[in-house]
Amino acid sequence: MAEPLEAPQSPSQPPRPGRSRRWIPWVVGFALILLIPLIGQAGYLVGKHYSPAALWDPLWVRAYVDPPLDV
Repeated sequence: MAEPLEAPQSPSQPPRPGRSRRWIPWVVGFALILLIPLIGQAGYLVGKHYSPAALWDPLWVRAYVDPPLDV
């Protein structure tokens, strides 16, 4: 009688340590570098849209620059 065939054993390769996900911190850091100025610009535009007066011309500056004349 013939002996049963054994399944071929594939050589087990150990995973490379620490090389598969090294790019994740770089991608997160790059995304933060790009997003922080965009978030700041969006906040500036929202504040400019909803403010009652111009951002760079507050009332107190106009009061000191153009004081009323005492007659």
